[in-house]
Amino acid sequence: MIEEYIAVMNIRFDGKFTAEFDVDDRLVEYLIPGLMIQPVVENALIHGLQNIDSNALIRICGYLEDNIVIIEVFDNGAGFSPDKLIELQNALETCEAGDFPEPGLSGVALTNIQRRILLWFGDDYGLSVDSAPHNGSTLTIRLPAIHEG
Repeated sequence: MIEEYIAVMNIRFDGKFTAEFDVDDRLVEYLIPGLMIQPVVENALIHGLQNIDSNALIRICGYLEDNIVIIEVFDNGAGFSPDKLIELQNALETCEAGDFPEPGLSGVALTNIQRRILLWFGDDYGLSVDSAPHNGSTLTIRLPAIHEG
């Protein structure tokens, strides 16, 4: 589904970016709740790559590590300023499972995902972000390795 979404977005952005996938085939056996990856990819495309005219890249990696499903979404965009990175990291770290923002607010996709992960799976899982100005960003999703079915 994410590959199809990226294909549509690449048409929308006139072929501005390249997408790379490195996902362990075994992940199809594990539960990955809906609307976890797509909003992260959308943020990378719209915000991370917004000021890149050529050679824009988004890379999606997925693998298992110590019974944890890890999905990483990297973009080679502008990255976050140190202050904005700290603000986002703090917002993700201070999210609470039952605390949801008011409807209609913008800029809450990542914190909403974080809250759902905390609510469903607990404090050992969630989102983290790493970024450097002019060197892109990587958002990591950590979920328990739960077999589907």
